[in-house]
Amino acid sequence: MKHGSLCAATLTAMVFLACSGPGDTSFDDDLVDYDEIDQIAQEDVDAPESAEARGWLAVPSNAIFEGSKDEVSALTEAFYSAGCPRVYITGIERMGGTQVSASMVAELPSDPSARSAALEIANEFYREQGEGDLGDRGQRYLMLLFD
Repeated sequence: MKHGSLCAATLTAMVFLACSGPGDTSFDDDLVDYDEIDQIAQEDVDAPESAEARGWLAVPSNAIFEGSKDEVSALTEAFYSAGCPRVYITGIERMGGTQVSASMVAELPSDPSARSAALEIANEFYREQGEGDLGDRGQRYLMLLFD
């Protein structure tokens, strides 16, 4: 997860800087570089340390770092139900006999109502983490971090 950790740190910094001030959970969409987030997500998806989410989560020995596998499975199904064409577990590392990840990438659908539904799923997750909502700026991917 060395590359994944760097990507996660970059994403976290970008999201933090996009908030208006201390304690603010609303994003200033003008400060979020969605192109850079898409580039990082594409690199994560293309890396050998990624896998389609349903298949990876179905393996009993795989684990989510500092997260619930059941919750990530439910999130995966919600994204697919909303119309996301692909959902990935990214930044996978081997720890002993276990594969562990702390991140997910969902590819947004092109249909406007499906995009809106997928963004709402992600924004609900972000709000639960104490972060703000993302808008639809034509980005291709959503990145979710579980640690």
